[in-house]
Amino acid sequence: MTAIDAPTIRETPPDSGRSIPAELPALSIERLSHSYGPRRALIDVSFAVAPASFTALLGLNGAGKSTLFSLITRLFGIQSGRIGIFGHDIGQAPGEALRSLGVVFQLLCLLFAVYHSVTWFAVTPKAMPLSLGGERVADKTIVGVHYAAWGLVSLIVLVAAGI
Repeated sequence: MTAIDAPTIRETPPDSGRSIPAELPALSIERLSHSYGPRRALIDVSFAVAPASFTALLGLNGAGKSTLFSLITRLFGIQSGRIGIFGHDIGQAPGEALRSLGVVFQLLCLLFAVYHSVTWFAVTPKAMPLSLGGERVADKTIVGVHYAAWGLVSLIVLVAAGI
């Protein structure tokens, strides 16, 4: 069976005129290597991810997970090897390859967390008034303590991550 007459697993919107053959992996990494100067982050990595599957990438700090995602999303250029998304080579047809990929960057999640914290901290004193020794604690004090705690936890996470 060829890729042209293979059954499809997902039809793209009718106006695109494209479909994805079932035999193509959603993601294929072939003999991928990447170095930062003399330091080799990825050495001859190969694997494939089947369409419609749940896959986790686990590894120790410095194992190359972030480097791999940076290569897949084209934040870094490929030095050696090949990356394919639904049969489209990232190096040869990046637009076609990346069109099928959805990425949420950590910075966006951080900004969302900050926004959520700001709005939550503003609502908390009204939703949960606190009393100490029979006196109500001022809203500004509650919000200040929340910000201080959030800042401390954020600092601990950043230090633990080596940032």
